[in-house]
Amino acid sequence: MAERIEIRLTRSPIGTTRRVRETLRGLGLGRVGSRRTLSSTPAIAGMLRRVPHLVTVTPLDDGAKSESFSGNATAAQNSAPLTDNHETE
Repeated sequence: MAERIEIRLTRSPIGTTRRVRETLRGLGLGRVGSRRTLSSTPAIAGMLRRVPHLVTVTPLDDGAKSESFSGNATAAQNSAPLTDNHETE
């Protein structure tokens, strides 16, 4: 089963191109603050790559705590390696 993600429109599409507004409509996001829970498919991922500056994406795990990331974050923050932060001496 595909991973589920929650998408939230965090910024207004006013002043964006028609293509960006149609992408948001395709994701089911109409107003600022609106949210949708969708399956993480290649088509959805491609749509999100067109509008990362307007949305916040939160991966949803079954009962596990997850961190959200925003399109406004830097690439270094989103691609941080998953390691234990325990100091060893």
